[in-house]
Amino acid sequence: MNDAPHSSLQPFARLTPNTVLAALEEIGLRCDGRLQALNSFENRVYLVGLEDGDSRVAKFYRPDRWDRNQLLEEHAFAHEIAAAEIPLAAPLHRGTLMDPDRHAPARHDSGLARR
Repeated sequence: MNDAPHSSLQPFARLTPNTVLAALEEIGLRCDGRLQALNSFENRVYLVGLEDGDSRVAKFYRPDRWDRNQLLEEHAFAHEIAAAEIPLAAPLHRGTLMDPDRHAPARHDSGLARR
């Protein structure tokens, strides 16, 4: 039997729908409660509805997988792709990473993009 804490076995176990919505509201977005999980092999990605009828894509990176510089490099690369007019949901706040649960043992950094 493995005695490792549950959070290390299931790194996204504490990333609940309420946690996702609270993280977005913390940075000033007014969510309307719509939340749809999108396909992602490594991370957690959600389409989130906003009260104004718009939506955002929120990407929560697997904890301890990448360091901050690697995350920012991915965001910069996404902006290069968008500048080349290749369709993608590019990050809105370049250089800004959210931490939806500052008190959790495992940190979930995330990026935010306009759909």
